[in-house]
Amino acid sequence: MLPLVVEGLSNNEIGARLGFSVATANFHVRSLLRKFEVATRIELAVKAVARGHVQLMPRDDADEGRERWICAGPPNDHHEAQPPRRNGLPK
Repeated sequence: MLPLVVEGLSNNEIGARLGFSVATANFHVRSLLRKFEVATRIELAVKAVARGHVQLMPRDDADEGRERWICAGPPNDHHEAQPPRRNGLPK
């Protein structure tokens, strides 16, 4: 869910991609906003990348002259160095 928010997908797009309703996507996005103690999706994306919860990588299929990014989970060395967290998120 978090990488999809960081990629800029709407709740409609997240629901369609993951196979659940817009209401469910909205619930989970609001939960992430609360857990990261931010008010906007942009703040959520910035904190998620800064804390290493997601990693930005250039897309292979980006249009010429336009950068696009995809998100992945945390790098393996970072993930292994950190103690496990509940749902991979801060408390």
